[in-house]
Amino acid sequence: GGITAPMVQEWRQKLMAKGNRPDTINKKVSAVRAMMADAVLHGRLDAMPPLPRQLAKRNTKDRVFSDQEVAALCSYFQAISQPAAADMLVFLLETCCRWGEAEKLKGQDVDLVRGTVTFWSTKNGRPRSVPLTRRAIDAITPHMPPVAAHRVWPYKYASYRWHFANAKEAVGLADDEALTIHTTRH
Repeated sequence: GGITAPMVQEWRQKLMAKGNRPDTINKKVSAVRAMMADAVLHGRLDAMPPLPRQLAKRNTKDRVFSDQEVAALCSYFQAISQPAAADMLVFLLETCCRWGEAEKLKGQDVDLVRGTVTFWSTKNGRPRSVPLTRRAIDAITPHMPPVAAHRVWPYKYASYRWHFANAKEAVGLADDEALTIHTTRH
């Protein structure tokens, strides 16, 4: 047999039980729906079977950093002689950019006079410019490379994640699984 609405419903329930959010589940079901449409188009399926409607989105607030948590993490980074880690955390929070956007950021992408940053490599493939707050400017200024074509931040994801995990542990947040580097986007 083929895929049926009850099968999809059961799969969605399993995904919910694993902690997937409705938006994530809807994307996964949409991918299945698209594959089935392609199968119909190429003669592998006779017709598109009916599938359940999309799940309603939960309007819950994502985990965010408190000012106290930011201060504690930044203090830890300073104490272990990693001021760039502290400044990068502030930059991520102030710009809400994705990790990969910050990691690939070069000096030539930052205009401190105008107070803007341009992210060329984005998730949707379209570059975007973001205004910089005073805190973001103060965070990035000490790390501007002398050669404009060089990267601003000295970290790859694995090394920053290691520092971030150690900082969380040091300030008593090790058990807070919802507090991640991605939380800076919220």
